[in-house]
Amino acid sequence: MDRWANMNVFARVARLGSFTRAAEELRMSTTAVSRRVSELEQHLGVLLLQRTTRTLHLTEEGQHYLAQCEGLLEAVEQLEAEVVSSKTLARGSLRITAGTSLTQEQLAPLLPEFCDLFPEVEVHLTLTDQALDLAENGIDVAIRVGHLQASSLRVRRLTICRHIICASPAYLKKHPEPRSVDELAHHRCVIDTNQSRVWHFQEGQSTRTFEPTGRFFVNHAHVAKQAVLAGVGIGLLPTFVAGTELASGLLVPLFEERPLYEPPVVALFAAQQRVPAKVRVFLDFLVEKWSPDAPWDSWMQTDGSEGI
Repeated sequence: MDRWANMNVFARVARLGSFTRAAEELRMSTTAVSRRVSELEQHLGVLLLQRTTRTLHLTEEGQHYLAQCEGLLEAVEQLEAEVVSSKTLARGSLRITAGTSLTQEQLAPLLPEFCDLFPEVEVHLTLTDQALDLAENGIDVAIRVGHLQASSLRVRRLTICRHIICASPAYLKKHPEPRSVDELAHHRCVIDTNQSRVWHFQEGQSTRTFEPTGRFFVNHAHVAKQAVLAGVGIGLLPTFVAGTELASGLLVPLFEERPLYEPPVVALFAAQQRVPAKVRVFLDFLVEKWSPDAPWDSWMQTDGSEGI
């Protein structure tokens, strides 16, 4: 039973006081209209309409149900109108700043679809790993990774940024796979200087830190991934950079049973009483694409693991 459709048909019959007139407005047969009202009454277990050959009256239960029904239908109509209005009103320049690695790997591929959905929005994207001042630089939205200090900006969580320690199969053929943090100390590491120089391992209720050593230092996660793929060493990589390679087996995850750093990916924007439509639709778009489970973490389900 389509309860929502039946409620709409009942409300129309009650307003017009006629099955025939309701059927004409709804472009349905009178029989179909009558059947929907009867289905609703059977579902509720009460008589909503008192029918005679000439008249149609609401019962006491029908009057109460109609009042609630109309309120719900009106709320849904208003919600749908707001959604349509948001899409229509979303226009103008949308200035976005985001980190280089996240943008190249995950954000940039989504922007053509966003532009198709909202053709009146003009996207201006600035790639930087620096925390720019939004007001000073005229930025509408900043996409950032990590726990942020309190500020006057509004924050919307988009997803989480999982990290995984991994190596290439070629590297593991030449070097025994480390099974403990102590063994990891004997391996060369690729170190992303944009991240913490210390790796954190969860051990029960406590956290153990490890300071990696190696001969390859870089301030870009994508380049760090290329070095790990080439067998330079073991690396700590965000899964939004390494997810595809982890899924295909080009990278082998290590220490999966130990939770690692999982900072949030958030959107920052000005605190206003009414968020501009162009900002609101962009954030809703990202949440739809990245929440609750980020698509780049699909490898975690395919290999049977439950999480990092």
